[in-house]
Amino acid sequence: MSLQIKYHREGDVHTIETGNQTMGIIRIDQTGVSQEERAGTAKQLLGLRPCFVIVLPLTAFLKPAGQTIRPLMPRPRLKQGPMLKDLAVSSTYL
Repeated sequence: MSLQIKYHREGDVHTIETGNQTMGIIRIDQTGVSQEERAGTAKQLLGLRPCFVIVLPLTAFLKPAGQTIRPLMPRPRLKQGPMLKDLAVSSTYL
C-alpha cells in the first residue's frame, strides 16, 4: 500500500490533500488566530491518531462477529513535557 499526502501553505491557510475519498482535503485556516491557539493545532492532530488506531480495528473486529457497536466518543488528552519527544497521548472512551 502506498500513501501519499500533499501539503501546501499559503499565508495562514494550510491545506492537506490526503488522496483518500473519506478524508479528502483538510483545510486549516489560522487567519486571525492567536499564536497561543495556533500552537495547539499540531497537538490536536496528533491527538486524533490514537482514536483511529484503536477505534477502527476494534470496529472491524466486532462487526463481523455480529456484535452491536455503540457510538464511541474518544477524548484524547495531550500532555507535553519540555521536549516534543516527551509528548504523551492518552484517550478516554465513553
